[in-house]
Amino acid sequence: MVESMTYAISVINNQENLLPNVTLGYEIRNDCSSEEVSLWTMITLASGRGSTDYENACPTFARENVGGVAAVIGTSRSSTSLLAAKVGGIYDIPVISYYATSDELSNSKRFPYFFRTVPPDKFQVNAIVDILLHYNWKYIALFYSIDSYGIHGARQIQTLAERFDICITTNLPVSNQPSETEVQNIADRLKETNKVTVIVIFSLWKSAHAVLRAIEEFGIDRKFTFIGSDGWGPDVDVIDSSHMKILHGSLFIRLHAQSTMGFHQYYQNLPFMQENASQWYRDKLNAIYVANNCTDWGSCPIPIPHLETQVINAVFAIAYALDASVKMNCATTQLCTEALGENLQRNLLNVSFINSNVQFSFYENGDPFGKYTLKNWQMGDDNASDMATVGFWNPENVSHRLFLDSDNVQWGLPDGEVPFSLCVDQCNIGQIPVPLEKKCCWGCRQCAQFAIVVNGSECQDCPITHWPNANFTICLPIQPVYLRFDHPVFLLTVVFFGIGLILTCVCGLGMYYHRQHPLIKASSIELSGVNIIGLSMSCAAAVSTIFRPSRATCITSDFLFSICFCVTFAPILLKVNRIWRIFTSAKRSAQRPRFVNPKHQLIIITGLITLQIAISCLSALISPSKAQLLIPVPRQQILTLYCQLGTGFAVSTTYNIILILLCCFYAFKARKVPDNYNESRFIAISVYSTLIVCLAAIPVYSTAADIAQMVGTFSVVSLFNVYLTLICLYLPKFYAIQFEDSDEYANWRTSEALHSNVIEPSVAPIPITRSSYT
Repeated sequence: MVESMTYAISVINNQENLLPNVTLGYEIRNDCSSEEVSLWTMITLASGRGSTDYENACPTFARENVGGVAAVIGTSRSSTSLLAAKVGGIYDIPVISYYATSDELSNSKRFPYFFRTVPPDKFQVNAIVDILLHYNWKYIALFYSIDSYGIHGARQIQTLAERFDICITTNLPVSNQPSETEVQNIADRLKETNKVTVIVIFSLWKSAHAVLRAIEEFGIDRKFTFIGSDGWGPDVDVIDSSHMKILHGSLFIRLHAQSTMGFHQYYQNLPFMQENASQWYRDKLNAIYVANNCTDWGSCPIPIPHLETQVINAVFAIAYALDASVKMNCATTQLCTEALGENLQRNLLNVSFINSNVQFSFYENGDPFGKYTLKNWQMGDDNASDMATVGFWNPENVSHRLFLDSDNVQWGLPDGEVPFSLCVDQCNIGQIPVPLEKKCCWGCRQCAQFAIVVNGSECQDCPITHWPNANFTICLPIQPVYLRFDHPVFLLTVVFFGIGLILTCVCGLGMYYHRQHPLIKASSIELSGVNIIGLSMSCAAAVSTIFRPSRATCITSDFLFSICFCVTFAPILLKVNRIWRIFTSAKRSAQRPRFVNPKHQLIIITGLITLQIAISCLSALISPSKAQLLIPVPRQQILTLYCQLGTGFAVSTTYNIILILLCCFYAFKARKVPDNYNESRFIAISVYSTLIVCLAAIPVYSTAADIAQMVGTFSVVSLFNVYLTLICLYLPKFYAIQFEDSDEYANWRTSEALHSNVIEPSVAPIPITRSSYT
């Protein structure tokens, strides 16, 4: 730093257009990074007098009480610069630091005469947080030194971390001379937070070294990635060899410094003209000579000092400000007292110049903009270490402040993967993270089977007719289930429909073929014909239920069911009613009952069927059945498309049940007719069974959750009625016609007619056994 300053002053003094007739002088003192020495030195420089209490506080050279200095350049630490800036404010002396970065020094009310050529820490804090956000490192540990630099830097990191949901699970100050207990505490805290893999250290080197020592000495085998502030990052080239592996893959923030043209050549030529160099430089040069066993100065490596540009910029800033102040406040071009103090401070705030093609100025409160170089600690196959440049951070580029060449970043993990630093369990598909009791840690919760994961953090129920896809990312419509052509119920319904329709047609043809047979004539061929039409409609009604439910198919199915039962049971009702009335009337009189002839019977049937048709039509208009989706409870990935019965269907069904109940009533009343008139008993068996099936079908259909069960219920009711009626009402007739003795039957019929006052050819016995003929 000393050589940088002497070089800059010599350049300024050799320029004719900058501070003409004014020669800059200087005195350089070592504060030994001591706050007490810095305060004492600043007071002696500012006042020209002071005590000798700290005369031997650190190795130095002869001092003189100077007094009347125009400005002070230094110090290199924030803690010592705070004291220097306070004294400078008291004596109206500008203090320009080339390396003090604490944000505390940006307070222009407390430190109106403080300037610096390095940016305040708020810039590198933003750079650190940008890196954390870039890699999604949101579960970190923070260690900081107990000084103005570390405390204020850590405080700003905490503020930004809270804003961006970064959890600092360990937030620990570390002294510059940590005890064994303090090192043990660091290790314990890192062991407690076993999912932290990223550590931010905002401190000077000694505090950072304590963290590395804790990891090494207490056997923490977890691989950490460090983000180092500029307070210790530049010193990693002198770290212990045992710490190199620990730091492998870490990132460091370094001040972005532009090299000053001409200085490098000057610095490398100093060994050959040591009379121009300071004693500090000569001591350092001799140490390098001995350490490298150099035979001559040409063979010795002369490292270029870091931040030489900051020192040079500080000197030039004072020079340009003095030049402006002299021109504004002095009568001649020579320096006067009016050019110093407040006037010099005001001109420093407005100073602007170009150094090595780079513009320099103070943008706010004596602070420059902060630009940083991002370094990555890398190790080769031979364990040789290197600090490679992998990116930059520039606040002037608002849209893209951070640039990182991720391909060139070398991570310390064996597989080379980017470190993962989140206290979050890896959730499976369909799970979302939920907070756990442990600070900033998240577990996983399974969403409901009918919910999707939104933004990776929220369960959102799908609409009632939708279901999540396999990844639980979107809701897809559920395809409604209805009876398919290959379903067993569909196939069975078609088979039994076909058999039932064939049997019904055979019965109809048989009735027509034997229409002159006394047995057929006695059972009323007209009513039987209507009944067979009703059975055919029942077959059709059974088939109508197996098609895909829609408004049209639902209304058609309801209409067929309502009409087919009416057409089936209206003639049965008239049959059994007539049998009962004939035999009841025969006990009182030989006169034939009214409305028992075929004409009257057909008129009554027509009225009954017409009433049912009217009810069904009104139902279809007012409250029709409609296709509806059946949603299971609890929800499942299935929607059943079925016909929801309207209130009109309930009215039609009630009407049909009334007809069946009347059939049951008259069948019961006619139970005591002579055995030869046994058709009423077969009717009773048919209607009793049908009534039981119908009453059982209503709750089954209402509670069914399966489309096959729903369709099967309707089909069974309809086809059961068909088969039962065919078996009970028509099979005995055809059996008697085919297998009973026709001559004996004719003789019995004639004999019965001679002894009966009621001769009704339409009411005849159905002989089953020979004993019934006698």
